[in-house]
Amino acid sequence: MTIEISELNLNILIEEVLVHVNLALNAHSALRELTTNPATLQDRRAWTHSQSFLGHTAMVAKFVDPPRLSEVSRARSEALRAGLSIETNSPLLNRSIRNNVEHLDERLDAWIQAEGQRCLESCFATRKDYDFLNNGEIAAPRWFVKRVYLVDEDVFITQGRNGVEEMDFAVTVEALVELKTIAERFLSNDQAIVRIG
Repeated sequence: MTIEISELNLNILIEEVLVHVNLALNAHSALRELTTNPATLQDRRAWTHSQSFLGHTAMVAKFVDPPRLSEVSRARSEALRAGLSIETNSPLLNRSIRNNVEHLDERLDAWIQAEGQRCLESCFATRKDYDFLNNGEIAAPRWFVKRVYLVDEDVFITQGRNGVEEMDFAVTVEALVELKTIAERFLSNDQAIVRIG
């Protein structure tokens, strides 16, 4: 049996993607507002905003690039990619973003197994400040990097399965803004069944 995504299905799916796009962009805006102010650079709310950004961006990725392909999820993915003009090299499909959300518990388990010492969670105005803590040892940092945010580059750094991973939030935000424009245009089209207003 072939699954077909109807016009109604596609409208509802695009509306849901747009919800997560808007939530991700709002979280990023709040993160930038907080961390570009020297008085609130180390405010712990930065992690709420960064995790919210990652989580909602990961949900967008799950809609258009599902982790497990059933017949219906494959049809959904193909319809959304076509309807929203998402290319296979889109930063929205970056697995590091999804893994950061889904495997945080496993990374913390690895930290505990490594005797639970030297856990780094901080916002830095520049990369130079972050590099100073690791004596330039980028490949083998002296710290377990739970969360680091580099304000000037808009880059998020975290411990991955195979070492430290960097996520370029600025590039991801640019892709989200473009996706928002496409989704809003699609939903405001005269042929669209669902309208967001």
